[in-house]
Amino acid sequence: MADSKRDKAAAWIGFILLTTVALIVGRVNHSQLFGTGMFDSFALQADAWREGSTHLAEDFKHLELAIYNDNYYVSFPPFPSVPIYLLKFIIPSGVPSGLLTLIYFLLCYPVAYKIARRTIAAASAAMLSFAALAGGSMLDVAVSGTVFAGAVWYQAQTLSLLLTLCAFYGVGHHRASWRFFGWLSLALAVGCRPFQAVYLPFLIWEATRRQTELPMGKKLVSILPMWIAPAAVAAALCWYNWIRFGSIFEFGHNYLPEFMYLHAQFDLKNIAVNFFRILRPPFIEEISSAIPLAYGFAVYATNPMLTNAACSVMRRKPDAGDILLMLTLSAHFFLLLMHPTFGGWQYGTRYICDLLPGFLALRYRSGKSVGAPECVYLVSLAAFNIAGTIAFHALSGR
Repeated sequence: MADSKRDKAAAWIGFILLTTVALIVGRVNHSQLFGTGMFDSFALQADAWREGSTHLAEDFKHLELAIYNDNYYVSFPPFPSVPIYLLKFIIPSGVPSGLLTLIYFLLCYPVAYKIARRTIAAASAAMLSFAALAGGSMLDVAVSGTVFAGAVWYQAQTLSLLLTLCAFYGVGHHRASWRFFGWLSLALAVGCRPFQAVYLPFLIWEATRRQTELPMGKKLVSILPMWIAPAAVAAALCWYNWIRFGSIFEFGHNYLPEFMYLHAQFDLKNIAVNFFRILRPPFIEEISSAIPLAYGFAVYATNPMLTNAACSVMRRKPDAGDILLMLTLSAHFFLLLMHPTFGGWQYGTRYICDLLPGFLALRYRSGKSVGAPECVYLVSLAAFNIAGTIAFHALSGR
């Protein structure tokens, strides 16, 4: 859909409102947007690369570092270090961690809006894009309090979200250059959060669904050239894991001191525990806090696009794409529930923010604009979560 001046105004209003909310919340939470944050492991990894090393020169007790063969490694998938490595040629004094995370977050808005405009009106696209980003746990990831702004976990998650949205936008584009960019974005998203790979089957379906005249085998062959660059990215990630830990699948988490005693980092026994934790409402906490401070809570309220997408699907007859996407989201959801900490200290349920591109796609696929009841629902939960994000930091003292 081509945007008129009125449509562009709606898009800009949503973006300006998102930026304003993020800056206000960051200001109230004393988010440190400038300077290298003390929890920015990716900056340390970029510094190591500049020295020709894959491991850090010393231990940093406050960071989650993998210990392997008496060396200390950043225990997260490495791609978020790449932008920092490149930016350090321009800003040698240090890349501002909190600002970088905020920029990733804000860039998610125009991509989400562009995807939405393929099927729904501009005002609705702006509303849904704003609500997805500012109306849930993702806001705290973008502008967390004090020194946690731009921390290693938040950089990985905001950049992963941006790249996964780019994948959804690019793969479904009519231009080959954008489709190439979409597949590359998915590979880079996996280099931030490995479970983003679960979207591959849906994106293959999205890329081939218009080729109705071809059998599936030929459809897959037609997109193989688009996979050359993503395959190179995957090979680079596997190689980097191999030279550090001797395994193409190991990026360091199994060598964190806190996980070394576990038989498996992801375990089925964690699913029930985490599931009931993320269903508990606010105002129930063992230490008399108004908001649970760890392991997640009220996923239906702190990630409103989950319930919004579910309601959207229930109001229509799902097609093959809807069913495939719902299966994908279910698989992603249960994989995350297998983690022993499910994100630990957090506002709401930040791990579920990894599913936002899928939730948005389910909602956009309906082709229906946002009605008054949905608008009230989204605005109400946005207000709740903006206030909740501020209250969370006040209660936790961080």
